[in-house]
Amino acid sequence: MLYVQELFTLTPGSVALRSYFAQFDTFEFQFIVSSDAVEITAWGKDTAGNLTTAHRVVAQEVDPF
Repeated sequence: MLYVQELFTLTPGSVALRSYFAQFDTFEFQFIVSSDAVEITAWGKDTAGNLTTAHRVVAQEVDPF
């Protein structure tokens, strides 16, 4: 089931913040970048708004997508 499909462009050095809520047992995000120089970091939050390590993607810890 498609929940969100979004395409946007960022200029060098910029940051985008997106907040989504879904009551699903599993979910998947796909990040498509135009250069290996692009780094993506994504975090999940719990119901209290605290960052969760269980839903973390940090550019320094993963290989390029």
